[in-house]
Amino acid sequence: MPLELLHIYGPFSIHTYGLFIVIGLLIFTWLTLRHPKCKTIVSRDQLIQVIVFGTFAGIAGGRILYLLKNWHELDQWYEIFAIWQGGLSILGCIIGIVVILPWYLKKHGIPVLPFLDLVGLHAPILQGISRIGCFFAGCCYGIPSSLPWATAYTDSGLVGTPLCIALHPTQLYSSAAHLLTFFVMYFWLQYAFKKPGQLFMSYLFFASLQRFVIDFWRADQEFFETLHLFSAHQWISLGIMGAAAFGFLTITQKQKS
Repeated sequence: MPLELLHIYGPFSIHTYGLFIVIGLLIFTWLTLRHPKCKTIVSRDQLIQVIVFGTFAGIAGGRILYLLKNWHELDQWYEIFAIWQGGLSILGCIIGIVVILPWYLKKHGIPVLPFLDLVGLHAPILQGISRIGCFFAGCCYGIPSSLPWATAYTDSGLVGTPLCIALHPTQLYSSAAHLLTFFVMYFWLQYAFKKPGQLFMSYLFFASLQRFVIDFWRADQEFFETLHLFSAHQWISLGIMGAAAFGFLTITQKQKS
């Protein structure tokens, strides 16, 4: 159970996990609205509507992928919807958005690739801040470590998290990687890449690359029955990286032609 900041009523409380997601969403929205290209792509009202829709799509995708791997941990059926307790797969969120959002954009007459570039440009800071919430929630923890920055959890309310054992703070590794990606894309790549879609493909590649690398230090790895070289999330990451690289090269070749 994530750290509770404020109890509202019954099972409803404000936890660190949800708080950092909200902070990330607010910063993501603010940066996107003030971007010079935003007004030429989408109106303010449309952007808010897309963000709300995309948030639900991302949560649904993230929750579904998480449950596919951890369904045996549920005690009651209604815990399927208990996202305030943690339990979202970042790769699942990305997949949910990539699959569903283009349909929504086309339906409302919003240019798909330019808008996805805006999303890809600012999504890393949303994920970087959200991962801090994972750190406080005790989910996505790492393997035991003797490094000076290793972290030990002592709260017995953290279900499934090893207690009193120094662990790699993989949540913070992921947060740092996403924030680094944001700064690289925001201050360099958005000026280097001119073709619509290149930024978004770059984001998909970097987001998957960091998950592939950091998964070597995560303790909650799940494996496919016949593919034990890498974890399930690492195989998914490789698939997304390959698709993103192919998409980037295709877009670049069209630009040259």
